[in-house]
Amino acid sequence: MILVCLMEKQKIEKDKGVVGLEEDKAYFTSGTLINIISTDVEKLIDTCINSIEGGIEACQQTGSAWYFKEVYKLEIHTVEYNPTKGSSYILLPDWISNKKAIVNIENKDEKCFLWCILRYLHPKERLTGLKKYEFSLNTKGITFPMKLKDITKFEKLNPSLPGINVFSVNDNKKFYPLRMAEKDCLNTIDLFFYEQDGVSHHSLIKNFTRLIKSQITASKNGTIFICKKCFTHFTKDELLQKHIIYCPNNETVCVNMPKENTMLYFKNYYKQLPIPFVVYADFECFTKPMNTCSPNPKESYNYNYQKHEPSGFCFYIKGVVDTIFEPIIYTKTKDSDDVAKIFVEKLAKYRGAAHNSCNLQCRKPINDSSIYPYDYVSSFEKLSETQLPPKEEFYSKLNDEDITDDDYQHAKNVWNTFKCKTIRDYHNLYLKSDVLLLSDVFKNFRKTCLKHYNLDPAHYYTSPGLAWDACLKETG
Repeated sequence: MILVCLMEKQKIEKDKGVVGLEEDKAYFTSGTLINIISTDVEKLIDTCINSIEGGIEACQQTGSAWYFKEVYKLEIHTVEYNPTKGSSYILLPDWISNKKAIVNIENKDEKCFLWCILRYLHPKERLTGLKKYEFSLNTKGITFPMKLKDITKFEKLNPSLPGINVFSVNDNKKFYPLRMAEKDCLNTIDLFFYEQDGVSHHSLIKNFTRLIKSQITASKNGTIFICKKCFTHFTKDELLQKHIIYCPNNETVCVNMPKENTMLYFKNYYKQLPIPFVVYADFECFTKPMNTCSPNPKESYNYNYQKHEPSGFCFYIKGVVDTIFEPIIYTKTKDSDDVAKIFVEKLAKYRGAAHNSCNLQCRKPINDSSIYPYDYVSSFEKLSETQLPPKEEFYSKLNDEDITDDDYQHAKNVWNTFKCKTIRDYHNLYLKSDVLLLSDVFKNFRKTCLKHYNLDPAHYYTSPGLAWDACLKETG
């Protein structure tokens, strides 16, 4: 999956400063993933999206000053998957065979996988002796050479066997897990898969620790206990046993430490400068009821009972030097209004200033949590009603609870204090108070971060991005 984005940054010229904006395309890829019949497609797509989002965030944190503007296009590239499979005998490299950790059976057919399993079950037999056991295992529906994806089927056909792990090696002579057993990943049959000049081959690992010990520790003395799934090693078996309680619940990984003398360091120095203006915005919605089929109570399900349709918005531009602009509020004037489009248009055109006293007056009576009849305001027509709904109409389906008498009295006080004539007035007041309170909270958060980390959170899309830069900066 390839996401092509338009990125934007300020164009700066010497002696002139900022003279405009420049754009360029950036390409973010998800990497190659395998989709077979047993694949959870939703999980696969989530993995692609997370990978691309991580790439975008990393791009914006490199100090290049480029920011995401919009999506240009999304491409999904597919090719037919030809699964890895083991076939005929291959002589292993000396650096592997000299470890004396692998039994490399010299078969002349394409059943190297089967001979490895039989050798595990009958360790004293050579290939000629193993042939008498060739049909002792259930291989119904399986063709040889064995494909990696068919090992699960083989395990199900032979449930009395231990689970099967498959390991391989990369061009840097680093071993890694290629396939892990779903059940106990330690007490397993361990195979080594090797490819050379288009030919592939399975061998039996007889001593896993001896095979990879030099990869994970320089010490040649002492006994270590290795997790076959993540290659973490321990000096005591009881420590390994505690580790494997949790490790099988995670994806198969091989921990690779960074190269010696490499260093990550803080370099987004421009994020130490406070952004001069920040826009705080909020939308309100009509909660339109939805008619859906009854779910199966015996299965997990999501129950969609409302559709949220934007009814209005408020945005507030706050300057770093406490320049105060009037909050801009818009609520539908007709049912066909595209509220999201109008929001973008107004934000782009807004240049006006405003009055401090008006905003302060709004904050005082509604400094408590505002009360709003979300489920009652389900259509455009409700905005024209001329009185506050009765207390029972403030019932929340989401929280399955009513408001208290004190809450309803507070709502009436707000209605009367601000001389609301319609629910539209109350709706707009609610929007405005939410945005002003949001601006106060985030302003204090910015002050705290600038004081302790000398970083402005307004530069970041996510809190992990801020936390990462703070970590690099503080550990310097």
